This record gives sequence, C-alpha cells and structure tokens, in this order.
Amino acid sequence: MNRRQQFVAGAALVAVAVVVVLLLAPRVQTPPAAIATATATSTATATPSATPTATPTAPPTAVPSGVLTGALGYPSEFIPPLTVYAISVADQRVFFSVDTPRYPLAANSPPRPTYTMSGVAPGTYYVLAYRNDDVNVEAKNSPGVYSQYVLQCLQPNAAGSTPAPGCSSSDHSLVPVTVRAGETVARIDVTDWYYGPTRPSYPPRPR
Repeated sequence: MNRRQQFVAGAALVAVAVVVVLLLAPRVQTPPAAIATATATSTATATPSATPTATPTAPPTAVPSGVLTGALGYPSEFIPPLTVYAISVADQRVFFSVDTPRYPLAANSPPRPTYTMSGVAPGTYYVLAYRNDDVNVEAKNSPGVYSQYVLQCLQPNAAGSTPAPGCSSSDHSLVPVTVRAGETVARIDVTDWYYGPTRPSYPPRPR
C-alpha cells in the first residue's frame, strides 16, 4: 500500500469513528419538571383583563305631595256616602280620590263633616264628589262640586250648607284648585248640589 492509499484509509477510519461517537453520545432533553415550571411561570405573569366597575345610580327623589281638605254638604238630612275626586285640569285621566261614609245631619249634630285627601301630586285640579249609595242613575251621575257658587253663596253663610241670604248667583262653574308640594289647601268645600238640570258639563266619574 502506497502512502496515498494509507492516507485515504486513515481518513475513512476517522470519519467512521466520528459517526460512531455521534450516534453513541447521549441526547440532552428538557425535563418535564422544567416544562411545567415554564408553563406555570407564563400563566402567573399573564396580565389579567380589566373588569369594568359599575357606577352606582342614586334612587330617584320622590316629589313631595300636597293635601286637599274641606267640608262636605248635601241638601238633605244626611250626607250620602261619597267619593271625593281631585281630577287634573290638564288631563282628566289623572285623578286622586278619597271615600267618605254616610253622615246624618241632625239638628244637634256636630259641625259638618269634612274630608282630607292626602298624596295629591302638585298640579291644578277640579274637585267634585259622586254618590256611592244605591240610587238611580241620574243621582249617581250628578256630582257635588267645588264651584263659584260655593265661593259666592255657600261659604259666606255661617252654616255653609245653604245659600247666604240675598245670594243670586247662578254660576256653578268649577273652580280650579292649585296644589303645591308639601302644602295643605283648605276650605275646598264640596257643597254645591244646587245646579239643577242645566248643570255645566262636569267631568264624569273616573273609571
């Protein structure tokens, strides 16, 4: 074997030895524990998304109501059971009411009975009353009212239930009553039942 052949043979042996060493060398692997640690670290350092905070809303403020009060009257020896209504001038679908029982009107009875209607929202109202007893349709549909006649003829009378002497008024039109928050409006007497068959067009009993 000449020198050139020996060199080639030696190089081949070295190459074979390198391949064998590479094949037999242990492979480096990442331990499972390290993988778990990396995963846990990644999760722990993630930035959480911001949760919007709701702003509390204050409850609505209740509007203070007013009170209506006044005397009741009827041209008889008794006052029938009534429902007194305050009906909005602007919208007759809006109304407030209070029920009153039957009252006898004996000669020695105490002063005329009154009504008190609480919880009336601020606004302008007509005040009138409808009978609740068992009477004919005409009587049920003929209200007692707070009218100009009350102001001009009934309230000037000390008794307040019959016209004052010399009163000649025939004005039975309703008087608008303004209710303000937190105030009591007094002397809204529902005592006018004297208008006869030619009465004005009063609001019907609310349903």
